Parts: sequence; C-alpha cells; structure tokens
Amino acid sequence: KRNNRETGAAMVVWAKHSDTISTHRDVWAVRFDPSNWIAHEFLGFSYWEQRRYKEAQAAFAEVVLSRPQDSDARLRLLASSYMAGDVATACSMADQLNNAPNKVSTVLARTRALVYASCGEFDSAIEARKVFSDAGASAGALAQLDTRIENWIAKAKKFALPKNV
Repeated sequence: KRNNRETGAAMVVWAKHSDTISTHRDVWAVRFDPSNWIAHEFLGFSYWEQRRYKEAQAAFAEVVLSRPQDSDARLRLLASSYMAGDVATACSMADQLNNAPNKVSTVLARTRALVYASCGEFDSAIEARKVFSDAGASAGALAQLDTRIENWIAKAKKFALPKNV
C-alpha cells in the first residue's frame, strides 16, 4: 500500500509526462489512420498545449484539408499559424473566415484584428477591431487590442514592412 508521499510523487510524474503521453497516443492514431481528421485535430491540440505551434499548424492544416467547410478548424489553423510566425497562412485563414457564413464571435474578431495587423493590413485590422467592439468586447479588451494594433503599426513604420507580408 502506498503512502500519501508516494502517491503525490506518482501524480507529479504523471502530470509532468501526460502531455508527452497524449501526444504519442495522437501520433500513433494519425499513423494508424492518416485520413482520420479527428486524430489530426487531437494531435493539433496536443501540440498546441505544448506550445509546439509549427507542429500544431501542420496537424490543423490536415483537418482543414479534410473539412474545408469547418470554420473552427480554420480558426485553429489561423491561431497556430500566427503563433508559429507564419503570418501569410494566418492572413489567408483570416480572409477565409471573414467570408465564411458563420456567426461573429469576439474571439474571431479579436484574432482577425491581430492577424491583419501582423500582416500589415491595417485597414482590415481596424475593421475587425470595430466588429470586435460591436460584438460586445469590454473596454479593457478593446484598449489591449488597440495597444497591440498600434505596436504593429509602429513596428511597420520602424522597419518599413511591406503592406502585405
């Protein structure tokens, strides 16, 4: 019979390695059935939780290829692309989500504003910011978004970034 100290130590070890275990499980699921979009989605989530954004991007791209009509999959690909530093793919997903017949959410509007700003598409960023405001964003969230957009504008001016990256 284990005492509390041994049980606690076992829980710490499990918690420390559970992300790795779930990632290996998801990798095997994809290898077993590469056409299974759900396996790719779970693999993407596993990579996202570990902040392995490039790998998450690849997994979510497979989901989008399998389910091109799935706006949630496109949003995940947008976010992972942005975090991986692939602003061209992120902006492409933002454009596609902008034209998608789905309900407007504050998360989507805020994300689109950030992505457009990172691409140097400041008019689109300001438009998405307005959608974010109209969707019921708080004053604090709007102020934070404004700061982020202003930072991207300042960076573009400082480094003379092209309008469309």
